Amino acid sequence: MTNRVTIKDIAKELDISTTTVSKALNGLSKISDETRETILQKAEQMGYKPNHIARAMAVGGCRIGVVFFEHPREYCYQIEYGCNQAVKELADYRVTIVPKYVPTILSETLINTALIELLQENVDGIVLTGASSHSYMYDETLDEIHKKNIPLLITTGKKNNSTSIGHINFDANVAGNLAAQFLSYALGKGAPVVLLSGVGEVSHTDTSTQAFMKASFDYGLSVLGIHTTNDDEFIAYYLVEKLLKTNPELKGIYVNHFNSVSVCKCLEEHGRTDIVVVGHDLFPELAVKINLGSLDATIFSDPCEIGRRSMIRMVNAVYGYEKNSHFVEKIPPILIMKSNLPSYSDYLRIFGQAETGQTV
Repeated sequence: MTNRVTIKDIAKELDISTTTVSKALNGLSKISDETRETILQKAEQMGYKPNHIARAMAVGGCRIGVVFFEHPREYCYQIEYGCNQAVKELADYRVTIVPKYVPTILSETLINTALIELLQENVDGIVLTGASSHSYMYDETLDEIHKKNIPLLITTGKKNNSTSIGHINFDANVAGNLAAQFLSYALGKGAPVVLLSGVGEVSHTDTSTQAFMKASFDYGLSVLGIHTTNDDEFIAYYLVEKLLKTNPELKGIYVNHFNSVSVCKCLEEHGRTDIVVVGHDLFPELAVKINLGSLDATIFSDPCEIGRRSMIRMVNAVYGYEKNSHFVEKIPPILIMKSNLPSYSDYLRIFGQAETGQTV
């Protein structure tokens, strides 16, 4: 087994001080560009990899960069809340979150900028809370993160890749199966149903769609079509309104993204709450629709737990405790109906307070 290359080794090779080498490797000023480039080239030739464990211990803690998304607001806030809960649990490790906020999972250019900024801020690990199929637009930056030996973890959206230590998401295959089974039990064989899908560039949306279609066939449902909303509540409303006119025989709808509320609003305003609706996620406004009866069930993916587990596994990786490389962890989704909704009252209270600006 070869010995790990250290800053001292690089300094000895170049006959300079370890302080100068440290400045170059950490992007600090007060050295010339020529000296910095010489040091970086020598470090690469020698196979130097930063020791984030040692650095975290030396400074008395670790700094984890996290790229959060602002939309969909309810879902993304729950992931952020879970990350912050993990920091509290890991108080002995003195974890600090370095947050970067990006509008959506499809804001690839801004995601790339956020990742570059985290690299420049010398974080010890990075959690990317979502990645679309267009993530190739920042693959170069992901490669740079990998070269610098900085652990990267991806949560919702994209499957695990070679540059990340792992991937955490809800089990979208189970979600699609749950929706089809619920609709078949509620409506019976042959019932005409439709699927309203979100952004196709997100892997868990595709997975739940495929699972729903297969399970619908197995359960004998008649799927009239798949309609993409592009995660836009107004498009979702319009599509339902159009479907009510073109398919008056419609009996069920599966919404495999966060626009269940706008779907329910359309059905309420057109007096068609007889249509059985299965949605996704859980937040106060959606819970109201369940209690009113316009939403029959929702598939809860527990984004709070996704955020919490992501942060815990990342800190484990930084400190060298995470032994599973390129792991895939799937959190089983839960079907929530009016009967078991009261079990989630505390969860809804927390995020209800957050939406009104109260301290959580």
